[in-house]
Amino acid sequence: MLLNNQHLGMVLQWEDRFYKANRAHTFLGDPSREAEIFPNMLKFAEACGVPTARVTRIADLRVAIQKMLDPPGPYLLDVLCLIKSMFCP
Repeated sequence: MLLNNQHLGMVLQWEDRFYKANRAHTFLGDPSREAEIFPNMLKFAEACGVPTARVTRIADLRVAIQKMLDPPGPYLLDVLCLIKSMFCP
């Protein structure tokens, strides 16, 4: 499961701690615009033959997690966190 808030979290922490929160390309894109998600981890997983799904609404999360847990083997669930903070709820 990938908690995807479209930020480079570790780099963001360094910017906050050492560079007075000056941002330099740590925001990758607007996760509310699905076509702008970068990098598209679903494409990477699919290229390796791994089944995938993306969740954009919290109401769909429980069903998506169960679908991820049902089959044997790897599965990538990309959960978009649409809040403007470093951590997903």
